[in-house]
Amino acid sequence: MKRKRSKRISYKIIGLVFLLILLIICSIGWMFYQQSKPVKDIFIPEWQYPIKQLNFPKSSSKVISHRGYKQGGVENTLEAIEAAAHFEPAYVEIDIQQTKDDEMVVIHDRSLKRLANKKRKIRNSTLKELKKVKLKQNGFVGQIPTLEEAIQLAQQKQQPLLLDIKTNPTDSLDFPQQLVDLLTKYKVQNYYLIQSQDENFLKRVKQINPQIQVGLIITALPSKDFSDFQFLSLKYKLANQNLLDSQVKEKRPIFLWTLDQPAEIELFMHKNIEAVITDESSTATVLQQTIKPATLSSSYLERIKNAEQKADLKRSLSVP
Repeated sequence: MKRKRSKRISYKIIGLVFLLILLIICSIGWMFYQQSKPVKDIFIPEWQYPIKQLNFPKSSSKVISHRGYKQGGVENTLEAIEAAAHFEPAYVEIDIQQTKDDEMVVIHDRSLKRLANKKRKIRNSTLKELKKVKLKQNGFVGQIPTLEEAIQLAQQKQQPLLLDIKTNPTDSLDFPQQLVDLLTKYKVQNYYLIQSQDENFLKRVKQINPQIQVGLIITALPSKDFSDFQFLSLKYKLANQNLLDSQVKEKRPIFLWTLDQPAEIELFMHKNIEAVITDESSTATVLQQTIKPATLSSSYLERIKNAEQKADLKRSLSVP
């Protein structure tokens, strides 16, 4: 009886040892399998980027055309971009999203409901499907352009763009790299600006190319440090003098959105802001021309020139 019991115990011990060895072998095999799989780099920001003065375009304009010019075409279409370029704004702001097949298209809304009366979402649609959609707004009919098509048109018109990136949880991890590659292809990476509410996307862009200038879109009262960003895009109702003054001290330009009433446009053009983002490019351009240059905040191009002149003077004085 005792012999049978001891045999059963021995079998149990042998079985447990066998299972343990099998578990160890499986664990080692799983580790080798995971190491052999190609892994995409996931960016986790852990550092800050130095502030670099904004390379404001050589235009003296303080106007940024919001989604192009809607009196000339459906917002964010090539027609609207071309219409906005007529006013020679500092930038034409357009919205960028990824399609189902990871193409970059120019459209603001997540779905086609408002402009095409369709419930289809942009991220769930291929570029081929979206190209068949007719957008309608203010009596105009238009088509969703790709970002590349928008850049090609903007280059023809010599018009800088401000790219507003609308990210989605299902976007590809290559989205920032894809964007930087396209800007580099057309040699506009040092002239275009990128803004977004997605801080990680902007920091990933800076990791890929530190020379690209990025700005954070602010929709609520800020309570953080902005040292990672070269400019701020601020909802105009949140603008207060303390915030404006603090960012001037930090040499960080502020763009205010969306200003459409003439009185509001004129009011903020007298303050320490770099530009107003507006749907009324025509009105804003006229108002800007009526304001004395001395009342406008000096452009960063002028500040850079002044700094260079001071440096030259200092060098000349130091020469015996």
